[in-house]
Amino acid sequence: MRNLSKQRAGRPGFTLVELLVVIAIIAILLALVAAGIMKFREVGPKNFTRTQLRSIKSKLDKQWKDVRDKAQTDPIPSQYLTAIQNSLVPPASGPADPRVRARYVEFRLQRAFPRTFQEAVGVGANAPTLGNPPAANPLPAWDAYVKRLFNVLPDSTASATEANNFESAVCLLMILEVGPQPTGVTYENFGAAADKMFTLTRTVANATTQLGRLRGLVDGWRIPFWFTRTSTGPGGNLNPTPAVLSAGVDKKFGVDPVSFNVTVSGDASDNLQTTDQL
Repeated sequence: MRNLSKQRAGRPGFTLVELLVVIAIIAILLALVAAGIMKFREVGPKNFTRTQLRSIKSKLDKQWKDVRDKAQTDPIPSQYLTAIQNSLVPPASGPADPRVRARYVEFRLQRAFPRTFQEAVGVGANAPTLGNPPAANPLPAWDAYVKRLFNVLPDSTASATEANNFESAVCLLMILEVGPQPTGVTYENFGAAADKMFTLTRTVANATTQLGRLRGLVDGWRIPFWFTRTSTGPGGNLNPTPAVLSAGVDKKFGVDPVSFNVTVSGDASDNLQTTDQL
């Protein structure tokens, strides 16, 4: 036993150089782990957002094609014809003007695929009763949209912390859930991290009242998706296409919210869009 104790007592400890080597190895391993975590934190939300955009696009395209194709061939209701003709500049002389059909397609798509609450139901003095047309569009609003939004409208605005064009995200989910062509999906189909409840408030004479809460679709960074209908040419385009946009890792869109044309190239450089190769 004494010999064993002497052997243990005589065993040399770590030298300073060995300790420094061990510390350096541990530091390198920690750096590699930290880099991996940071990469996952960036790649995870991006992959999640790409998956969401693919799913949204596949469901949105089915509804969009159905509405657009019917609008291109259905007879234009006579009670709306005059208003449609007068909405053109210069006004159309008659229904044979090709701009009339293009504008009718545009109005039908706007009613079926609203970007804002104003487009869906009208706000303020223009707030409709069920089935009455919203402002600036002679066609009737979708009853399902009015029923969902009218309890918290008119005259509502987002609170300052949720002002990132959340209306577009709410409308996008509304279209998929109760839109013109049933998709059979609800917000639950997109996963727990894909939606967010937005609080709507009304401010009158510096007094703020909470009106209600609405659910909208968000990306992997919890930023509301932007949704738009692209349309070009006089009186609209007979073959427009929808697009959905994520602000990306910097959480900045850098684009016009209607056309998606780039306004700040640096902010828009990492955006993800349904028309991209996802």
